[in-house]
Amino acid sequence: MFSKVTATFYIHLAPKFVGSPMRGVEDHLNHMLLRFSDKVGGVVLSYSNVEFLTDRAPILYDSPFMHFHISADLLVFAPKVGSTIRGVVNKQSPTHIGLLVFNLFNVSIATADIPSDVFAFHADESAAAPAAAAEHEYPGKRHRRGPGGAAAAAAALAGNWVHTESDVLIEVGTELEFAVTEVLKSHDFVNIKGSLVDVPFTPAAGARTHAEFTAANAAAAAATATFDGAASAAASTLITFGDDDEEEQPQQEAEEAEAAVEEESKADEAEEEEAPKRKRKRSADAEAEAEPAAAAAEEETSSKKSKKSSKKEKSAKKSSSDEKATKKRKKSAE
Repeated sequence: MFSKVTATFYIHLAPKFVGSPMRGVEDHLNHMLLRFSDKVGGVVLSYSNVEFLTDRAPILYDSPFMHFHISADLLVFAPKVGSTIRGVVNKQSPTHIGLLVFNLFNVSIATADIPSDVFAFHADESAAAPAAAAEHEYPGKRHRRGPGGAAAAAAALAGNWVHTESDVLIEVGTELEFAVTEVLKSHDFVNIKGSLVDVPFTPAAGARTHAEFTAANAAAAAATATFDGAASAAASTLITFGDDDEEEQPQQEAEEAEAAVEEESKADEAEEEEAPKRKRKRSADAEAEAEPAAAAAEEETSSKKSKKSSKKEKSAKKSSSDEKATKKRKKSAE
């Protein structure tokens, strides 16, 4: 079931571990823990005695990673078909028994692998009561469950396997020995299939018998019935004293509703009165914002006109000056 394997690994170490390569190697090995490894044929539980097999770590081509070999001793969980293991029951139904091995590995023992002459499933009829109550409250669920509804389904699934010879009950938490029939790899882990055929059953110290279990359930059901009766009586008494409150409640609710309607009506009237005022204020604000813009536009237009007239005057003066100069040149020439 457990084995110690010395394995070698080709490590590709990231540059961040250049100052502490052992920390990088441990990080690589930690990712292997509690995972199924094809290389060692099982689930790696721990490692030890890590050694570097070379004192150099080449860097190849343009890759920044360092490459080298290491060796390590691995503790591996690798159950063999036919071996006998002890697990703890965590689930049971007419179709199978579920167990946990070392509180970690799931085991399923199907009905076909549970000898009918050694073990028998006894349905727990007390489990049908809560389901029947739920049916009464939600009758629509009964049709989806088929004949008998949820109560019949609960009664069929709930119960315990019993060792027929000793009448010892197999309960959740009971240790049970089984034979491994198959080991399945599933999502980097393992699931185990087992069998109780030809596996001797040894009752644990203090294990309850089916008769003791039935008697305890009957006593619990009687106590529950007594408590339910007392609760019903108390509830009926409360209803009797609450009659006056129930008569006053509708009137109080009507008054509260009328007050709410009146308050809403006043709020609507106030809104109607305020609407014209807000409209006039928005209009005045818009006019106030428009006046500076209009004044600025008028001033800009006036400035442009002034500039144009000034240009015209300058042009006229220049033309007159040019005419005088021309006339003067002509007289000098004569």
